[in-house]
Amino acid sequence: MEQNEVTTMILEFFKTYGWQLCLIACSGIFILGFLKVIGVFDKLAKEKRQYVFGGISAGLSITGSAIYLVCTGGFEWVSFGVLACTILAMNKAIYAAYENYGVKALVKLVGNALLVHVQKISTERLETLNAKKNESANKTQPAPQVEEEDELQ
Repeated sequence: MEQNEVTTMILEFFKTYGWQLCLIACSGIFILGFLKVIGVFDKLAKEKRQYVFGGISAGLSITGSAIYLVCTGGFEWVSFGVLACTILAMNKAIYAAYENYGVKALVKLVGNALLVHVQKISTERLETLNAKKNESANKTQPAPQVEEEDELQ
């Protein structure tokens, strides 16, 4: 196979699967990042984490490929293998860009801002619910009885 044929095949592949492929690869990174944020990997030794991340990336790539091909009705073993490897490669490329080109700092900045906003909204809603709960508790309790004094005095 000549280089032109290979290039044409690659271009046709991305023309067909382009944005879907990128979306699946990015979702794998987001899932892995979410698992990191919630501390799933904290108990693992730092040197072993990369192997776990690689395994999870591969698993998500294979799963994403299978789901995509089943949903589009084009599941064949050859296309499945090619798509899974391509998604894994895209996943690794996006992750490398994330780590090396300042995207990580931007994501942390945006993520922290979103987290603060979500916590603020949660606190406000919790306070509103507690206030409503207290109001309804006060309405259901009978008013305190004041002993009436004799009016004859």
